[in-house]
Amino acid sequence: MKFNNERGQFALEAVLLMTIMLAASLAGIKVLKENDVLSQLVETPWQRTAGMIETGVWGPAAKNKKNIPYNFSRFYTPKNQ
Repeated sequence: MKFNNERGQFALEAVLLMTIMLAASLAGIKVLKENDVLSQLVETPWQRTAGMIETGVWGPAAKNKKNIPYNFSRFYTPKNQ
């Protein structure tokens, strides 16, 4: 059987491709949300950057607060006092 009218084939293939791409996109987004990929991409480097901003030391701020020169003793205290 031969069809002479093939004008609808392009539209049908376009709809099928859009359906496949939409399904793949939704599946990919679901996997990214479940694994918190985006938050890990942003949060992990930000912890080190925030540590440098707050303490001047590369690393998590909470861990390196003791390394801030402001926290060092600036006064000499004799041993006998």
